[in-house]
Amino acid sequence: MAGEGEGGTLIAADWVTEQAAAPVVLAAVFCTFDRVPHIAAVLRAIAGDDALLAAIGSVIVVNQGKPDLDRQPELASAMAALGDRFHLFEQANFGGAGGFSRGILEACADPEVTHVALLDDDILLEPQSLLRMIRIFAYAQPNVCIGGHMLDSIQRHRLYEAGAVVTNEHWTLRPSHADCDLRQNEVLNALLDVPATDYNGWWMFGLPVGAVAEAGMPLPCFIRGDDVEFGLRLGGLGRLTIPFPGVAVWHEPFYLKIGGWHLYYETRNLLIAAALHLEFSRGKLALILLKRVMQHLLTYRYYNAALVLRAISDFMAGPAILQRDPLQIHAGLLSLRQDYPAIAYRWEVPLVAARPAREPRSVLGQGWRMLRVLVFNMLPPVRVRAKPHLLPVHDLIWFRMLGLNHVAVDTYWDLELPVLRRSAASFLRLATAATRSIARLSFSISRRRAA
Repeated sequence: MAGEGEGGTLIAADWVTEQAAAPVVLAAVFCTFDRVPHIAAVLRAIAGDDALLAAIGSVIVVNQGKPDLDRQPELASAMAALGDRFHLFEQANFGGAGGFSRGILEACADPEVTHVALLDDDILLEPQSLLRMIRIFAYAQPNVCIGGHMLDSIQRHRLYEAGAVVTNEHWTLRPSHADCDLRQNEVLNALLDVPATDYNGWWMFGLPVGAVAEAGMPLPCFIRGDDVEFGLRLGGLGRLTIPFPGVAVWHEPFYLKIGGWHLYYETRNLLIAAALHLEFSRGKLALILLKRVMQHLLTYRYYNAALVLRAISDFMAGPAILQRDPLQIHAGLLSLRQDYPAIAYRWEVPLVAARPAREPRSVLGQGWRMLRVLVFNMLPPVRVRAKPHLLPVHDLIWFRMLGLNHVAVDTYWDLELPVLRRSAASFLRLATAATRSIARLSFSISRRRAA
């Protein structure tokens, strides 16, 4: 560097410490299902970075899709570069939970492996992120687990999530640093404040093998929520999950996956996590579940409401539900869709804009609106238009639906807009079933507490 007052040129910079680095042998674990181009791209990214290739211990791929993944020509160059670091295991489809669990078992069976990183197969990976994880583990305390930030692969300058907490009051997941524009300096500075988190999604999550030995294996939840429960379990044992800035992957944002059969797993597995780790009072349970069902019923998403009810029913079956064939459970969810068939309109079809009701401005106004909306949903629709009205997705809220019978939801990203049609028969049937199901679950919890 030049003297004071003169210009200077920064040639290089690095973080240094007097502490000796601990040896880290990291096994990167991927679970894949018929996404050959995606997993091939990730493996090529790892194999093409000399620094990462020299630092990583092994790359484990658990294939739950079509067999003979290693014979796919897209993987040939990456497999050759990885050499004996590459390990492929093929099994039936047990969901993300089953795939990652198999990968963890295989990693921990290697006595040289000290840490495991769980990564999705459809990520866009910057190799330096995985290399940073390895180097951080070399200096971190033994109780530290590292979460990778999730960047939006559609809007690549945006941070979608950096870890999350589970709120005990409403059983909701609150992400940290959600939907942030990384082009803004104040956002980058805010990332230096790393908040406490309960879990980090398994798009990128690293942990010491000692944490697995202490906490045990993830629950066989198939998909959705296994990372939440496992994170809560690790936290209960004093293991810290820290989402480090600079350790990140690009991943398809969840706003592209709203709705559908995923809701069953999210509801059932959150109930399991809540039963194991959160307060589980009868009144809170009934209120939370009733709100979740009604938010779907009052916006004409009857399939979603039916999925929530199926999740409650399966949760009440106890741990035995996790021993059932997951493919049979999933087939039942797809079969349930036949009772509430999906309808869609192409986005280029011209539609008249809906006129959603205004938001109530007082508690009394909200109560009066709720009463009117309930009565409205019990009455059969009259003079329903052949074409739906166009409703922006941000207006798909119960208090705005008064007077609307038939809407196409403008999500801004779907080529085919989901169409929702009000049905008094479906509303009454599902509302009645929800009342009975939630009452049964609440009574069951009360009886167990009394015992």
